[in-house]
Amino acid sequence: MKRRKKLALIISFIMAFTIISPMTSFAEEGDTELPVEAVITYCKADSDGEVLLKMHLVQNEDTETSNYAWDVFEIYRSQTGEEGTYEYLDFTPSDEAGFWEGTEYFDYDTAGGKTYYYKVRAAGYSEDNYGFASYDFYSQFSEPAKAQTGFSLTKPVLKVNFYGSSSIKLSWNRVESAGGYKIFRATKKSGSYKLIKTIKSGSTKTFIDKNLVKHKKYYYKVQAYRVLLESGEIRHLESGEINQ
Repeated sequence: MKRRKKLALIISFIMAFTIISPMTSFAEEGDTELPVEAVITYCKADSDGEVLLKMHLVQNEDTETSNYAWDVFEIYRSQTGEEGTYEYLDFTPSDEAGFWEGTEYFDYDTAGGKTYYYKVRAAGYSEDNYGFASYDFYSQFSEPAKAQTGFSLTKPVLKVNFYGSSSIKLSWNRVESAGGYKIFRATKKSGSYKLIKTIKSGSTKTFIDKNLVKHKKYYYKVQAYRVLLESGEIRHLESGEINQ
């Protein structure tokens, strides 16, 4: 008897979890596509390379949807062209007003100098299916929308010069769109490079490495990076190895 009670508790927990968890799978056989159109009204990358989407639904006046509860917009993305393969990316929930008046979504998982294509659709529960773990109706997919991420970081060109008897001066070109630079050092060309300095200014172009051991070889790398303000993601490209 105790074993049955324990099993019942486990089943109840799983059911409760699936009810409140957002559904992220694709439509299944028997699901309904309503004559309600999803529309992307805005699709553009900001200066940090993050793409903002704005979307809403347009309902056919002859379609009765009072027995349906919209829950989320599903976001699909292609990197192989407007007619390419769209893969499920994410979902964004919305309230009732948001579905008809507008909902926003940020795509942070982007790279500089890329073109992304998006489609969206809304998903929800019918009156008979509300509270179950899967959606059973969807809007029509939107037409594709395109966004191009503007910035991309180039590799800094690193120069090395002696600076006194136990110091080395590093200098490099300014990398457009860089927020700063990271300096790495190793004592073997194919060894482990350790971060010795993080420069938090994209306009700084020099660094002096002090208190070095005389007659010892050092190898350097410099990376330009940029911190995305909204997601905190760091993008960087590194320079080649420098033997000194």
